[in-house]
Formats: sequence, C-alpha cells, structure tokens
Amino acid sequence: MRSVFVAAILLVLHLFTKANEIDKLTTIKDVEHFLVEKVDSNFIRYADVGDSIVGFLKIDVDRNGLTDLLVNSDHPFVILDSGNGHYERSVMWAGQKTYRPVEIFQAKDGPLLLTKSSTDCGKVSSFDLDTLTFKLGGLIEYNSHPDRLQIEKINLNTHDGYPGMNIEISVDAGRWATCEERYTSKIFAGIVDSAYFDKLMQTINYINLSSLSNSYPMVGLECLWSDQEVYTLEVTFDNGQIKKISDYGGGGTFGLVALYKQLVNLESEKRLEELR
Repeated sequence: MRSVFVAAILLVLHLFTKANEIDKLTTIKDVEHFLVEKVDSNFIRYADVGDSIVGFLKIDVDRNGLTDLLVNSDHPFVILDSGNGHYERSVMWAGQKTYRPVEIFQAKDGPLLLTKSSTDCGKVSSFDLDTLTFKLGGLIEYNSHPDRLQIEKINLNTHDGYPGMNIEISVDAGRWATCEERYTSKIFAGIVDSAYFDKLMQTINYINLSSLSNSYPMVGLECLWSDQEVYTLEVTFDNGQIKKISDYGGGGTFGLVALYKQLVNLESEKRLEELR
C-alpha cells in the first residue's frame, strides 16, 4: 500500500498554497523545533510526542491557502496554520481509536485522508479503514450523503468532569441560545447570528447525527485518562424525532467533537451576552 508520505504527492499539493513557516521544514528535527518554537514551548514534553515522530507531510488541509503539517507519530496529529502566526493542533483520535494516515486523495472539495484506525489504546485489537476530511472547522468523518433535517432544539450538557466544563447549552430553531456555567452560576443568552447557526445545522446534517450510536463509553482506562467529562447531547428534530447521545470523554466521533466545539464556542467566543 502506498504511503501518505510520498514526495510526489507533497509536490502536487504545494502548487496552490502560499509559503509559510511550515514550508521551510525539511527534517524531523526541523518539525520538532517548529513545534516547540511556534506551537507550544512544552510540546516535546507531552507523552504522545517525544521522540515518536516518524514522518510528516506538508499539505493545505483546511483549504485556506496556507500549508499545514500532518505529523505521523505514535498518536498522529495535524498542525493547522490559521494565519498571522497562529497554529492549532488537531489530534487524530476519536471514539477510543487512534487514526494513522495511510493515503491521501484530492477531491473536488478538498483533500481526503484515508486512515487506518486502531483500538484498545494502541494495542492492536482491530483495524478499520476510515476517510477523514477537514470541514466545518475540524477533522471530520467524510460523508457523501449528509442528512437534510431541521431542528427544533439542541441541548448539550457536560458534567462530572473538571469544573471548567460543567455547563449546559441550548439552541432553538429561532436561533435563541442560552448557556449556564454551573461552576460560576453565570448565565449567558442571545440570538446566534445566522451564519453560525447555519454552520451548526450543516454539522448536524453532515455527521448524520440521527444515525450515530446512542452511547460512546470510554474504554481502556488503564492507558487513557480518567475523570473525564460526560457529554450528554439531545437534539429534537422538527419531525418529532429525538436523538440523545451519552459520550464519556467527549470524543465519540470527530463529527461530535466538532459539534461540541461549536456549541461551547458560543460562550467562549463571546457570541452571547451575560445575564447574571
């Protein structure tokens, strides 16, 4: 099977991107230095990086014209260049699976990553092939046939984890949103702008929320984190269907992670006004 880290593919993918700091990287040592100097000074101290980088690919994953960095390591990840020297790390881990890039394809709406995922905390108990793309603000499972459903209400409740994420967020079909921070007793509310609301609807439909599992338990706690948040998502569709998902750790799928992030950002990006 052809490797994703192929020089010919790298050259083609560079034809339509602007030069940036990532373009200058040529060796693994360069990548390690870049991660420390430009992304996080403590980066190489993290257990999932260290000396484990075995390869990398420079590619514009999010299609913003700037080269991003796909790093192949024990736990692969992507560094996204958002411009103006701002970099964001997107891990290739969801649903208790680690996703390792195998091959890359250029589709009309952007690059598709063919990945091989392993379960059981890296102890290979099974392998599955999945296709990921960058869409709606993050890595997400590729879907060629999204739903076309409308919602009446979205409710996200996080609890039993660290206090900083003990919140409840609701958004209704009229774009009215509320967020209660139970650890501070603060309440935020307001009308979500139409563009952001449309993005929420696109995400719900793209990830086929109505067809996802109802429960995502955390497995392999002996080699993962414990005391994680429990994410409870409930979506009421306009056809009367109700979808409820319990997600321990908040990483059931890449699509769910993207949706959680969008909902939490309603408050963190100051899109809502504080009522008390």
